[in-house]
Amino acid sequence: VLKKWQGNGLGKRLLQNSIDWSKQLRPNASLYLWVYVANAAAIRFYLHGGGKNVEEAIADNPDGSQAAVCRMVWE
Repeated sequence: VLKKWQGNGLGKRLLQNSIDWSKQLRPNASLYLWVYVANAAAIRFYLHGGGKNVEEAIADNPDGSQAAVCRMVWE
């Protein structure tokens, strides 16, 4: 996210809307996403938004490289 758009609450609202939408569609399911371990700012954002880091893995990137990722879960 560009710096000029950070800190204004837009990401928080988008995340909460995604959680709410997911709960409406599947009330008993968890919501999760994968995030690069190197993206510490995103991990902090998701943790602050109620996510839990439940798993780490190595992901294959489209360019053929690999990177460490973690799975953030909202139950």
